[in-house]
Amino acid sequence: MPTVTVNGVRREVLAPADTPLLYVLRNDLELSGPQFGCGLAQCGACSILLDGKEVRSCITPLSTVGNAEITTLEGLPARWAKLRGLSPEQAKDILHPVQQAWIEEQTPLCGFCQSGMMMVATELLEKNPNPTDAQIRAAFTTEGPSPHLCRCGSYVAIMDAVKHAATLTAKGK
Repeated sequence: MPTVTVNGVRREVLAPADTPLLYVLRNDLELSGPQFGCGLAQCGACSILLDGKEVRSCITPLSTVGNAEITTLEGLPARWAKLRGLSPEQAKDILHPVQQAWIEEQTPLCGFCQSGMMMVATELLEKNPNPTDAQIRAAFTTEGPSPHLCRCGSYVAIMDAVKHAATLTAKGK
């Protein structure tokens, strides 16, 4: 029986090794963050962090995950708490700065793509805590497997939210 570590918790799953990770996360583990968008790794709605690096879960077979740490939108608070040296209990009372910025900036329109957008923003800010506009654009367009697509066109709001998250991260919030 395959086991995966998702959002800090080791879980056994009853799925064949060739099952896309997205299906395991949504169907078996009942996580709603990653979305099925295109099934071809071309839109980014299914993005998760695998050992801190953004991957498209719709084309990632369960068999390739191994002992890697999977982080979904639901696990961002615990990830932030761990980076700050807080206990898992304290993590229950906080949001990741990226999540907080998305709320404060009122970023989502329909919200369908936003989980994937937040995964990329998290990866970017962990590598570069003070990115330029060009670096933010590159993270969403040319540095990943393919551009992240927002059906509503809220790209300016997403850019603003990433910059706001950078200031929250710097403040340790």
